[in-house]
Amino acid sequence: MQENRGASAARNKGLSLAQGDYIQWLDADDLLAPDKISTQLREAECGATSRVLLSSACAEFTIQPHHAKFIPNVLWRDLEPIDFLLNRFTRNLWMGNCAWLVSRRLTDLAGPWDERLSLDDDGEYFARMVTKCERIKFIPEARVYYRRASVGSLSRSVSDKACESLLLSLRLCFSYLRSLEDSDRTRVASLKFLQSCIDLTDCFYPDKKDLFSRVCQLGWELGGELTPPRLSWKYRPLKAAFGWEAVRRTKTFVSNVKLLARLQRDRLLMSARQSCPGQ
Repeated sequence: MQENRGASAARNKGLSLAQGDYIQWLDADDLLAPDKISTQLREAECGATSRVLLSSACAEFTIQPHHAKFIPNVLWRDLEPIDFLLNRFTRNLWMGNCAWLVSRRLTDLAGPWDERLSLDDDGEYFARMVTKCERIKFIPEARVYYRRASVGSLSRSVSDKACESLLLSLRLCFSYLRSLEDSDRTRVASLKFLQSCIDLTDCFYPDKKDLFSRVCQLGWELGGELTPPRLSWKYRPLKAAFGWEAVRRTKTFVSNVKLLARLQRDRLLMSARQSCPGQ
C-alpha cells in the first residue's frame, strides 16, 4: 500500500513541532469546551513520565454544539487497557480524538501516526496508544463536541483506498488487543467488531469480492467465520429484485436525506433563536 501523505502526515509534522508535556489532538470537526484541557490537567500527573491516559465526555452535533446530547456508555469510566479495547470492540463503541489528553511519555511510547492509513487512522492510533498506557482515567466534567459526518465526508467514503486502509487498521487494532491478552474472549471481541464493520459499512461487500475474501481470511485467523451483511426486512425485497448495488445506493441515499433533514432542522432552530434573542 502506498503511503498516504494526508492527515496522518500533517499530524506527525505537528507533533514534531509540539513542545508541551501533554498533547491535545483536534480535528477540523471538533470543538473543546473552554475548560476541557484545564479540567483534565487538574487530574494529571507529570506529562514527562505519566502513562495515565486521560479521557473525557464526547457528544455529536450538526450545527450548534449546545444541541449535543451527552449519552454515557461503558467507555465513560476509569478502565484498564484490556477492558477499554474489549468494550470498544464487543459493543462497537467509539471515542473521538479530541476526547483524549495524552502525556508526552505516552506519545513517545506509542510512536507516530501510521501514514499508510486514511480511513480509521485515528482508530488504529488510539488503540495502539491504549496498549501503552497503565490505565485510562475518565474525567466526566471535561467535555468535547464532534460534528456529525457531512454528506461526502471521508468517514462515508467507500473508495478502494479507504477500504484498504480500514482493513489494515482493523488488522493492526486486533494485534494490539491480542498483545495484551491472546485468549478466546479477545478473539471473539475482534470477530464481533469485524462483523459489525461488514454489516455497517460498504467497504467490503458486495462489490469488493477480493477484499471481502481477505476480511474472511482475517476472521478465520481469529478462529471464526464471517457472513455477508445482515439486511433488515425492509431492504430484502429490494435486494431480491435488483441486487446488492441497489440496496447500497438506497441506504446511502436514505442516510444522506436523514442527515440533510437534521442539518436543515438545526439551521431553522438557529435562525429562530437569532430572530428572537430575548426568548
